[in-house]
Amino acid sequence: MAIFNQDRSSWREAAADLWRVTFFGEPRRGWEAVGWRHLAIGLSATWLVGLGRWWDDPRDLPVYQRLGMMSVGYVFILALVLLGLISLMKQGCPPYRHMLIFVTMTALPAALYATPIEFWVDELTAVRLNLTLLSIVALWRVVLLILFIHRYLRTSAFYATLVVLIEMSLIVFFLTCFGLLHVVDIMGGTRGSREEILANYLGHVLMLCMIVCPLSGLLLGVYHWMHRR
Repeated sequence: MAIFNQDRSSWREAAADLWRVTFFGEPRRGWEAVGWRHLAIGLSATWLVGLGRWWDDPRDLPVYQRLGMMSVGYVFILALVLLGLISLMKQGCPPYRHMLIFVTMTALPAALYATPIEFWVDELTAVRLNLTLLSIVALWRVVLLILFIHRYLRTSAFYATLVVLIEMSLIVFFLTCFGLLHVVDIMGGTRGSREEILANYLGHVLMLCMIVCPLSGLLLGVYHWMHRR
């Protein structure tokens, strides 16, 4: 009975850590102490959010997408990409398992995608609101990543912010090269036609490209200057 109670307490602690991380805290025992229960809780949250993203989509979607499996697979790739980018910096990097657990534990903000906006407003307004929610969730997760790097690698807040901005700029740059609009459509769960989205947001995408390209170079220059001092 004592072992059962201890195990149940460990699950409760992992679930509480999920909430702490979501709202800009960190695990009660620190990132070094997180384990498979945290991963299970994080993957469960990721799966539920994945279900919520597509539950009200009237289109004939693949079964794996409808069941949220795409979101579960996505976190393994994203953790690897982030870890690869962090490893290029000169402050060390966390092990993959901790990076993966962190990514899964940032899933809850994406529950905003489950809001059935399309039921209340017209199609074009729904597209705009979905992309606004996407921006809010993206900013939320960027702040969480900055805090994770700052605390885990014990760097200054400025350095952690610089590293994350470099990572995000590079990711956006490559997504732009290979079709950012398509990724935004998938991530935002927009329901409008491709033509409507293209007509209304191509200008924003082009503007984003014009900002990100020089910004990437500027941030890399600042990073290089900091390490030459």
